[in-house]
Amino acid sequence: MKNKFLISFVCALLFISFSFTVSAEYSHQRLLDDADILTEFEEKTLSESLDEYSNKLGFEIMILTTDKLGFSKPTDTTSYSSEYIDEMALSYAERYYQSCGFTYDVDGVVFVRYINDYDVYMRMVSFGELTKVFDDSACDKVLDSVETYIVRGSTNVAFGFEKYLEKVENVYLTRNDLTFKAIVTCLILALVLSLVVVMIMKSKLKSVKFQTYANNYLKLGSFNLTDSKDIYLYRNVTRVRMQSNSSSGGRSRGGGGGGGRRS
Repeated sequence: MKNKFLISFVCALLFISFSFTVSAEYSHQRLLDDADILTEFEEKTLSESLDEYSNKLGFEIMILTTDKLGFSKPTDTTSYSSEYIDEMALSYAERYYQSCGFTYDVDGVVFVRYINDYDVYMRMVSFGELTKVFDDSACDKVLDSVETYIVRGSTNVAFGFEKYLEKVENVYLTRNDLTFKAIVTCLILALVLSLVVVMIMKSKLKSVKFQTYANNYLKLGSFNLTDSKDIYLYRNVTRVRMQSNSSSGGRSRGGGGGGGRRS
């Protein structure tokens, strides 16, 4: 009896542990402040803004701050080039995105702010269909607009992140609108071009009014008849049987008055 109870208890613990592991794996935070540059109030406010913009625009928007990108300590990066650190920030964003249960084909943008003892690095990474919207040019535009607020020593980092969200929305809506306008413009141009081609082809045709006889449609002198004959293609013969008067018992014919004769 005790063994059965112990086995049931262990199974229950394993089930609870497994459920918690799965839940933790697929739950995600849109804000991760590992560098601890935000106050508790700023974290709460920014998290709410991230949720609001993500739900409104229909894709994931995340902000990550860190002083470690896989290096043992922040100062380790002083010996690496900016390009290498940029790639490390990209890898950091991709790993976090996947840890939240998302694959690369799920639409989303991740902002990474990395700080060491000397510099501040910013990286914006897009996923899914948003790679077409937030290409290198668009990402640079977004980062340029918030760089002033996110540099070392700035007291407006939280404000800079709010400006970042506004800029992401602006770029997304603007580019989507331009894409729609481009499609409409192409359709209109194609329609106009088709109409022009049809009108040109129509202008080359010789139009005539409706005529009673077919020979009125012929161009004078273009048709010369050298021979003619009648060919009967069909024959329809109707036969009617006529009765003959061969006996006196037959029919009699009545005639008019005067001068008639009887045979």
